[in-house]
Amino acid sequence: MADVTIVAAGAERIDELLAFWLQLHRHQGALSVPITGIPLRADHDTERLTRSLYLEWLAQPDGFAFIAEQDTRSLGYLIGVVQEPSEVWDTGRIGYIDSFFVVPEARGAGIGRLLLETAYDRLRQLGVETVGLDVIASNVAARGFYDRAGFVPTFLQMYRRLPPDPG
Repeated sequence: MADVTIVAAGAERIDELLAFWLQLHRHQGALSVPITGIPLRADHDTERLTRSLYLEWLAQPDGFAFIAEQDTRSLGYLIGVVQEPSEVWDTGRIGYIDSFFVVPEARGAGIGRLLLETAYDRLRQLGVETVGLDVIASNVAARGFYDRAGFVPTFLQMYRRLPPDPG
């Protein structure tokens, strides 16, 4: 693959970040096990909520976003923020990667690794020593990527709709 450049992205690129988010959201929805009574959010709803969250993070000094570019085409993104230390493990502040996506036709070319390494560099500059992220449990490809990158599974989130009041 021709040269790929990783560039920092701020609020000025929110529409592009959200376009990636919608692709990631659809991908996650397609891979996720359905939750009875809890539908996947509609695009317009998740886009509105995510816009607010991303803008909040990008306004923080510890927020970060990167886009992988090749020529004039954007191929992937990563966005995150620094969080407080874990109450379970002695992590120090945690660099939390919230969203991370590479377009399907560019996967396997090292773009995800470049995005991750760029995030690591930024987190080192911020004095962070621990990185965390969430992954859809049924996303075998992503879990393999994160395993190879040295991530270790810890918590497993589980959801269900609250049962009706029996009274």
